[in-house]
Amino acid sequence: MKALVAATLLLAWTLVGCDGASVRLGGSAPLLTGIDPTAPVSGDGRVACWTNSTSGPLVVDPTSGTAIIEDFDNSTIRQPVMWLPGFTGRRNGSEVEVYDPRGHLVATTGHSYRIEGAGAPNGAWWACGGVHPLP
Repeated sequence: MKALVAATLLLAWTLVGCDGASVRLGGSAPLLTGIDPTAPVSGDGRVACWTNSTSGPLVVDPTSGTAIIEDFDNSTIRQPVMWLPGFTGRRNGSEVEVYDPRGHLVATTGHSYRIEGAGAPNGAWWACGGVHPLP
């Protein structure tokens, strides 16, 4: 009986993690989503994407869901990523998968990407364009 209790506690500790953050296998993961209020708007009222991009590893962020690590002027910047409304996140082990509104997988933390968009006033990188895997 003691071995069963110990094994159960070990499994629970492994799933919760040392920092207390829950890792739900296959469950949803919150993502920061929104529209940059400073983005250009076309004549028909559609929001346009900026022509900038950032590149680097996409990582799990406890607050925004995902962040990108960028090397900039010999320093490293960790910037939360703000995805367009309708994007969702799902847990896959300790990683977060990002899906577009149609349900297509566009990015997974632990991999590097070039993400089109621009810095938003809230300090996040606004991912309003393409997401391109890097080697």
